[in-house]
Amino acid sequence: MKTTCHQQVLVRPSAFTQRRFILVCREERARKVDGIDILPWQDFLEQLWSGNLLGGA
Repeated sequence: MKTTCHQQVLVRPSAFTQRRFILVCREERARKVDGIDILPWQDFLEQLWSGNLLGGA
């Protein structure tokens, strides 16, 4: 049986009601420009690993 990508999705689309645009880079400090969060890579990883990035703050 051949499956397609949409059959393999396990998360409901309604789980992603908020959008957050994040640019991860080698900048020195975090900031927000035109609705885009610009994060130094170290800050991004800390937030990701602590669970604050997705569904959090």
